[in-house]
Amino acid sequence: MANRTNLEIIPLLQTFGHMEFVLKGTTFKKLREMSSYPQAICPSREESMSVIQDMIDQTIALHPGIKRLHIGCDEVFHLGRCRLCSRRAINASNDYRESPRSFVFLDHVHRVASYVKQNYAVQPIVWDDMFRGIPRDYIVRSNVHGGLIEPMIWAYSTRIYEAITPNVWDKYADVFPNFWTAGAFKGATGETNTLPDVYQHVANTAEWLTTVRRESPKFHHFRGYVLTGWQRYDHFSVLCELLPVAIPSLAITLLSLICYQTTATFDTLQPAIILAVTRFTSSGHCRL
Repeated sequence: MANRTNLEIIPLLQTFGHMEFVLKGTTFKKLREMSSYPQAICPSREESMSVIQDMIDQTIALHPGIKRLHIGCDEVFHLGRCRLCSRRAINASNDYRESPRSFVFLDHVHRVASYVKQNYAVQPIVWDDMFRGIPRDYIVRSNVHGGLIEPMIWAYSTRIYEAITPNVWDKYADVFPNFWTAGAFKGATGETNTLPDVYQHVANTAEWLTTVRRESPKFHHFRGYVLTGWQRYDHFSVLCELLPVAIPSLAITLLSLICYQTTATFDTLQPAIILAVTRFTSSGHCRL
């Protein structure tokens, strides 16, 4: 069906943080970075890499012919905490003086991305947030720069430059030739929300359009904008907005992308939002 409708499937597989789905059980509990928390896998244990490779193999086998694989790596809240990782960080402190733990992160990303690229000729994509505070030279030293990975730069607020500051954009442009961006149409404004904040999501989309127009000339290629729709904030969290009630938000944010593309500002989008909401609710069709 995806091929018939010209859709490209890009699976998302968490390989560092948000690993509760693997680490919550007793079988892989020993691979946790912190024994009391199943959030992050310890990258210093060889068995961890074996488990991740198995997951990658299974995911790609279920999606033959894919060109890209998103390997996650966002929000690694417990990084470099265990005895093995702490020792590796200390040993790397001469070369990574400002942030020894960043070596542990970068080395793991390099290993996972290299496995994907070398074994399957598939392009790895990585969430960008853990890279924001890592110095440019450390990224280059770890060999994750260039084309090994493509960062997916995400922010769900209406103030993108507060999350990704201008110096971070300049750093990314210096080390990554290609980039993606990501906003949201649901699941990003409150863990217990039952309805999406449509105004917030369209404002976020408009800000991204403006930001991409400003920042993309610094890079070789802007790969695309991803409109995410999260079901919950965390593996153990309650469900937030369900998909059926978020369909209007999805439709309206997509309309803003289609109709305004890279020339949009929130001021120009606002009349279209109101019109789209009116027509969706009165006639059942969401079109301008």
